Amino acid sequence: MHTLNASMMALFLVLAMAAVATPASAAEGFICTEEMATGFQKIAGEWQIRIFPTDDRYLLTPLNGEDTDEWIVIQIDAGLPVARCHDSPRDAEYLDCHGIQTLWFARASGRFITSFLHGFTDDESLEGPYTPYIAIGSCAPLEPPPAR
Repeated sequence: MHTLNASMMALFLVLAMAAVATPASAAEGFICTEEMATGFQKIAGEWQIRIFPTDDRYLLTPLNGEDTDEWIVIQIDAGLPVARCHDSPRDAEYLDCHGIQTLWFARASGRFITSFLHGFTDDESLEGPYTPYIAIGSCAPLEPPPAR
């Protein structure tokens, strides 16, 4: 849905390298699904309010083993890391994650909000899918793998 400029691509590469690290466990984390998304899109030279499809899903998972306070957010369908959550203990009530996107997750409610804030302040010639948006949705814990 979104196109990246050179500075965002550099940030993406840093996040991608971080994603190579092994998550703590296949059963730890959450799957998050968008339920509503809105934002702005430049069409025929004019910015317009848009409702977007809610087709993005995210994996929130601990990063780098058992003793970490960092999580990573991966956009599942694209296979892209989009944010990293620093100083977020596994039992933290909220995860506050930043990168190409921002994502906040509340464990108690199972709800999340994410935003992509690029596009409007960037190159004026950009049109189409390069657009700021905000989405809300819910997360479910990953199921543990079946016992063998």
